[in-house]
Amino acid sequence: SDVEDLHLVVLGQRNKELALMAVDRHLMQQWLDWLDAAGLTTKQLVPDVLALPWQDGEWSAVQIDDQWLFRSGEFAGMQVESGWLAPLLGGFDPLPQIASYSAIPDQALGSWRAEPAELAMRLLAIGVRQVRANLLSGPYRIQPAWQRLWRPWRKVAIAAAILLGLGLVNRLVYLQEVRA
Repeated sequence: SDVEDLHLVVLGQRNKELALMAVDRHLMQQWLDWLDAAGLTTKQLVPDVLALPWQDGEWSAVQIDDQWLFRSGEFAGMQVESGWLAPLLGGFDPLPQIASYSAIPDQALGSWRAEPAELAMRLLAIGVRQVRANLLSGPYRIQPAWQRLWRPWRKVAIAAAILLGLGLVNRLVYLQEVRA
């Protein structure tokens, strides 16, 4: 899609390199509408792959239905269908070392290490607590409740403050005239 239609978020920075994530604005709004329709308050929106555990020098993986989620770096990850697993991994030289939180697939390329099996959603729910990245930035930033309540009354409050100030000035001028 066009750059104007993308919501760009800086996930992190290392030296002079930035890790960016781009999400289509319409898709982002659709996700937020779904959460709102379900009555859920959103405080943080995180790419699922970043909620996987990560250690420098190795990938982590978990299988959800026919999809594999991989976290390949501090700010990097990917999702692939099981049928595309071999072509994806075969494109890396050297082959990655992978810590798998699901059953290791048959004839998997790379060096896989079995971690204690974990329900995928539990693993992601635990991992999301350590993620500092948040897609809710810029126009999607969460405003505190007091700001949402204050906004409609802001102009009224300014007018009241001006009126109060003018009344005070009027009273001071009157008192000066009475003393003179």
